[in-house]
Amino acid sequence: MGYKAVFFDLDGTVYDYNYGDRKGKEAIASYMEKTFGLPREEARAAMRWAFLESRERIGYDCGSSHNRLIRYQMMLEHLSLPVHPHAMALASLYWETLIGLSAPEPGLIPLLKALRARGLVTGFGTNMTAMIQFKKLDHLGLWPYTDVLVTSEEVGTEKPDRRVFDWCARKASLPNEACIFIGDTWAHDVIGADGAGMKGILYKGKETDPVPMEERILSFEDCLTEEGIRLGRVLLP
Repeated sequence: MGYKAVFFDLDGTVYDYNYGDRKGKEAIASYMEKTFGLPREEARAAMRWAFLESRERIGYDCGSSHNRLIRYQMMLEHLSLPVHPHAMALASLYWETLIGLSAPEPGLIPLLKALRARGLVTGFGTNMTAMIQFKKLDHLGLWPYTDVLVTSEEVGTEKPDRRVFDWCARKASLPNEACIFIGDTWAHDVIGADGAGMKGILYKGKETDPVPMEERILSFEDCLTEEGIRLGRVLLP
């Protein structure tokens, strides 16, 4: 059986999450300084505390662990500052900053168009809350290429749990072995996809990831070749 679907992770794969996250946190630190007179370094420390505290209370394997409203509520409570209306304002500020600065990775849109022109199903499987991922797909212009969307919030667990990958295939009405999954995190995306019977392919990744460079996608711009669509070592003629 040949491959009939290609799914992508969202954050860090189809756009630069780290850049947006850094700018979003800078916006939060600025808000805390202007509104409460809190030095920026103390605001950054409070954000780090809230991240760890939210994971301690909620866990590491569910969509709500990413909920910035919950994190900023915890942060304000920790600092003995008023939650209303600031928690909501901070959450909106963070996501508006991150999403507003996001752009599709170079070569992504042409690749998606080429995959669909060959009749392949395309979609996204992602760890995050659904509403935020919907907004990202809208801003990035990716809805026209979204046959399938699976978020960890709707599944109730996060990658590398196979249920995320199983639901991608299930929504596409395909067996897992007919699906490719591309993501930037070896442990979550590649190992998770392989464990679910899909073909996991690493996008960039870390130098320390145990995946040879020739098996990775280093740029989506390199995927369209004269021989066909090359995804790491997989060639779709």
